[in-house]
Amino acid sequence: MPATSRPKPATGETGDMTDLSRSPGPRALVFLVISGVLVFGTLAVLVALRWAPLIDLDTRATTAAYRDAFSTGWLRAGARAATAVGSPITVDVITAVAALGSALARQWLPALAIAVGRLAELGIESAVKVVLDRPRPAFTPPLTAASGASFPSGHAAGSSAVYVVLLLLALPWLARRWSRLVVTAVVLLLVLAIAASRLLLGVHYPSDVLGGLGLGWACAAAAVLLIRAGPLRRMTGRVAA
Repeated sequence: MPATSRPKPATGETGDMTDLSRSPGPRALVFLVISGVLVFGTLAVLVALRWAPLIDLDTRATTAAYRDAFSTGWLRAGARAATAVGSPITVDVITAVAALGSALARQWLPALAIAVGRLAELGIESAVKVVLDRPRPAFTPPLTAASGASFPSGHAAGSSAVYVVLLLLALPWLARRWSRLVVTAVVLLLVLAIAASRLLLGVHYPSDVLGGLGLGWACAAAAVLLIRAGPLRRMTGRVAA
């Protein structure tokens, strides 16, 4: 009897994280990269030039946010909780666990995307902080400890890069449209809450957190674009074989 070929599972049935059919397409990812670079780059230039309208807006907005958190206990507690979720230590632990877990499951492309997204963001963030050396806002009494330069916000940039790249990689696992919408909304709200917490605690300006968000989502989208590259996919396929 002739050998019968085993039917291939339908797209997405295997739960393979390298199946990006439900992720944003290349055009959407390119848009995210370009928009993030434009937001981050424009704000970096304005901060470097000490553009007066931006400095004035930053100062007024951060002062108002700090006063609200200082006078409202639940808001202050919420800001501290959100900022802990976006701290560099928390983000690095999540990055390491997610990348290692993906590698142990022989999901080489997602592991690479997670590592690249975080490392690229961290490298750019650190270099820009040194170059611009923007002083942080200073309030008395301080609501949290913070050190280093102000632009860009490391909490906003790191959480945006890592949580967004994890979101993009998780979308192929979610079969139903409503589940993808819910998970996307939760991740975006978490990232925005982390960014807002830095204003409420009086350790960053709005341009710091917005620039950090732009840098983060650009790195996340670029990392996913990287693992979609044909040669890279073929190379990791040979490693897994």
